[in-house]
Amino acid sequence: MAIHIGYESKPDDGVYPKFLITILMSLEFQVHYGDPMIEVKIILLGGLFVGMVAVWFVTIFIPESSELTILATGLVAACLFILPTFLIGLLIYRNKVKQGERS
Repeated sequence: MAIHIGYESKPDDGVYPKFLITILMSLEFQVHYGDPMIEVKIILLGGLFVGMVAVWFVTIFIPESSELTILATGLVAACLFILPTFLIGLLIYRNKVKQGERS
């Protein structure tokens, strides 16, 4: 569709400026709000690290615990890291969107 509009456009029909404004707004949005994958990486790697530390702690300091207890401890510890991190990131993103609407 964009190629079709480009072929049918005339020098002063206003298609190019609208296209340019759309591109510039998209780039501004990306620069202003940053890369959302950074938060995902922090959540996943942090949850993995916290889960591994919890498994290591339970394995070393409570050697009589069963495999299921060790697994459950790791999963609970990872969830206790992932959920607050996600909620804080969501709150920060929501505040940025609200500030962007006010400007």
